Amino acid sequence: MHREPVYSSNLAEVGYEETSRTLEVLFLSGGLYHYFDVPPRVHTELMDARSYSGYLNNYIKGKYKHRIVK
Repeated sequence: MHREPVYSSNLAEVGYEETSRTLEVLFLSGGLYHYFDVPPRVHTELMDARSYSGYLNNYIKGKYKHRIVK
């Protein structure tokens, strides 16, 4: 999955696979997470957000199933 670099105090890169609706987040700490069944609109809103970490915490974490990849 292709990831885009983001300028954030917590996130390093964000990727999205529309066919599987999987959001991939690489944290600056090195952790890589997959969030499942994320609508394209949520990915777009994340990428347009003023604060990537804030959006992730408020609208994605705890709302979508996830798996820690590494």
